[in-house]
Amino acid sequence: MAGRPSRSGKSQADSTSGRVSGPSARSFSSAPAAWLLPWSSPVASAIASSSQLRQLVATPSVSSTDPHWDQGNRKVIDLLASWLSDLGFRTEIQAVSADGSKANLIATLGSGPGGLVLAGHTDTVPFDEGRWQSDPLGLSERDQRLYGL
Repeated sequence: MAGRPSRSGKSQADSTSGRVSGPSARSFSSAPAAWLLPWSSPVASAIASSSQLRQLVATPSVSSTDPHWDQGNRKVIDLLASWLSDLGFRTEIQAVSADGSKANLIATLGSGPGGLVLAGHTDTVPFDEGRWQSDPLGLSERDQRLYGL
């Protein structure tokens, strides 16, 4: 799949555990590669068919100290900000790199005491596509699990 990062012989995310291995593994956090869901659940069915989840998994967001591989996370931030704004959240995007390719998203709903904070990372680690049984940048269902970075 042309144009997608692959790091043969470099840091690699294992397709089943999500763990990163290889000479540069200490530079990257591990990220889950699959989510186990009970398929009898209506939530699992909705998630599996979600065009938004498929779009999110497909959005480039590889983060690397190597500029050749680094894609930043801004496209994911912009996508999430758009979805949250549509739901009534006030969104603020804070650039964290000089060129704006990396950013944080703050989304709030309502004001006053109490509230809810959702936090997570919006990037993924470099990966070796050859070690995956499916497209890592496409959501796949297999063995009662959803796979994708």
